[in-house]
Amino acid sequence: MESIEWDAINHILKAYEDELNMKISDIVKSTKRMRVEINNLRNKWMHELDQLDKHMLSEIKHLLNTRYAIDKMPQQLDPKLSSINQRIWSLLERIESLEAFCEELDKQSWFF
Repeated sequence: MESIEWDAINHILKAYEDELNMKISDIVKSTKRMRVEINNLRNKWMHELDQLDKHMLSEIKHLLNTRYAIDKMPQQLDPKLSSINQRIWSLLERIESLEAFCEELDKQSWFF
């Protein structure tokens, strides 16, 4: 009688372990996909920021080449640059936050 109870308990525990292992595997796969997506976003943002920098440089050169550049440049550039600068820093902070999150996941998932 006792061996039947132990077999039943072992069977139930095995089912729980299998289910837990499947969930862990799903989480690990999901985390890996998330890291790939975060990295793709980061690369896209960095490319966009690079393009934005090039565009801003051409705009500044254009302003410098106009005869009103000296008078108008501070007024034209200040609000635009301030807004763009703020948005760029916000994006970079978000990227760093996502990267830190991934690093934390790596530390937490050492047992996988």
